[in-house]
Amino acid sequence: MPVEGLPAPVGWLAIALSVLLTLDAARRAGWNASLREHAVWALATAGIFLARQMTVTMPGGMSLQYIGAAWLALLLGYPRAVLSMALIQLAHAAQFGLPLADHALPLLVLGVAPAWLIWLITRGCRLWLPPNLFVFLLGAGFLGLFVAYALPLLAAAGLGAWALAGASGPPLHTQALADYWSLIAGQRAPVRRALLPAATLTCAASPRLRVRPRAASPARPSPGSAPWVAAAPVSRTARHAGRAPSARPRGRSRRSSRNRRR
Repeated sequence: MPVEGLPAPVGWLAIALSVLLTLDAARRAGWNASLREHAVWALATAGIFLARQMTVTMPGGMSLQYIGAAWLALLLGYPRAVLSMALIQLAHAAQFGLPLADHALPLLVLGVAPAWLIWLITRGCRLWLPPNLFVFLLGAGFLGLFVAYALPLLAAAGLGAWALAGASGPPLHTQALADYWSLIAGQRAPVRRALLPAATLTCAASPRLRVRPRAASPARPSPGSAPWVAAAPVSRTARHAGRAPSARPRGRSRRSSRNRRR
């Protein structure tokens, strides 16, 4: 993602937001988790870093690569996904000898934005949709990942066209990149289909993004109904459970008094 031709305030704003969101993610990452969760976190981060090394160069010179921020958010949660993407950007800068300031905007657009969008979509699915595995597969796994990647990639394409238009060198028209926008937005589909079963099985066991059923609210009688219609039947044992035992009368029983009268 080129950032050379962008105005200076855009770069400084991206740096400030990236640092602020990374510190907030580090604060909420849950460092007191078990060793198994930290091992899964490290393996997932290393896997995404290796997957980003496999790029495909288009005829126009544009290179495509896997992002993986939304998948990390489904697997690890939003804070750890942001920290993983920050570490991947730092490793990428150290690998190619690039300044860290140039990686602030890619981290914000291609790292934080997909993780935040998939977290928002998953939260909406948990609040407004029934707790069903098919709902998770279709809502968060397929449509959610598409939206979480398509919107940031379209924004990155627009910012890249703006940066290349203001950079030094031969002019590049926006139409030259517009032909690839739909491809960029949907180029994760084969990879999503391959990684979706693993993400589904992992998220089903993950306590962070597990689709939990809502707690059933107690039944309340309607204003116009009789109280016995909505009330649940109470057993005799439960009805007398909270009642204190009655004290027995002292002295002789009724049977002994009757025998004496006879």
